[in-house]
Amino acid sequence: MKLKVSRITTEAERIKSFELRSDGGEQLPSFTPGSHLVIQVQLQSGQSEGRRYSILSDVEDRTRYEIAVLREETGRGGSHYMHEAVVEGDLMEVSAPRNDFPMGSHASHSILIAGGIGITPILPMLRRLISEGASFEMHYAARSRETMAYADEVERLAGDRATLYFGGRAGGTPLDIPALLSAPTDSGHVYVCGPVELIRAVRDTALEKGWSPAQIHFESFGGGAKTDDRPVQVELARSQMSVEVSASQWRLGDLRLQTRRMRHVHDAGPTGGAGSSRRLPHRIGPGELHVYVRIPCDK
Repeated sequence: MKLKVSRITTEAERIKSFELRSDGGEQLPSFTPGSHLVIQVQLQSGQSEGRRYSILSDVEDRTRYEIAVLREETGRGGSHYMHEAVVEGDLMEVSAPRNDFPMGSHASHSILIAGGIGITPILPMLRRLISEGASFEMHYAARSRETMAYADEVERLAGDRATLYFGGRAGGTPLDIPALLSAPTDSGHVYVCGPVELIRAVRDTALEKGWSPAQIHFESFGGGAKTDDRPVQVELARSQMSVEVSASQWRLGDLRLQTRRMRHVHDAGPTGGAGSSRRLPHRIGPGELHVYVRIPCDK
């Protein structure tokens, strides 16, 4: 569907929000907390490609969608296009909402953890928990107040149930993930979105503390290759193929370029959720290999 960019706002350093509305004023398709849109953007190569952005506006407001985009200086150009080329009044090709990061039901207590632009899917979850009078706590980390989008709104909504961390600290106290996850319950849920390193720390710590995998919900905005990355072999069982993914190839699009025979892997395009691309973390730790690929679409 074609939606008009009705407003663009600078929310924090390198972060802009984009409000999208129907050009004719019609109501938009409904969505649930954690949903995203796929928006067609122009890459530096000139190619048009879909980017996924979390919807952060109120699920009850069907007159508009709001997304936020972090400008990535080392990306492929999707976030640069959104920041530099898109202007108010533009019409953009946008998919219907889809949710690959849904909330659990009947939680006795929810722990929300956001890192940087990872606040975008978490914010509608926060609103939902507040509207239901549910038990929750909110933890939001960024490098500084200037880089923390929607900080004022988080504090206004959650009050003393929200803790903001700058440079890993809040009032001199570091974000202590083991302490946050030290008391698992049978009906509690943990939601985390942000850099791969944060998600890995939350996920691994939660499992160590006794949370079940079904209680741990996450969505990643990726993390680039590092100096100790090594190539890995990805076995494609249905295609009976083995594809080597180098340390510098960590996007699903890059993997697709390795072979045109990968008909069984389909995705909605790299994740932009915050302007960054969906990546394939393949760091090899002691005795383990993690390759996160969204299947059949993008998770």
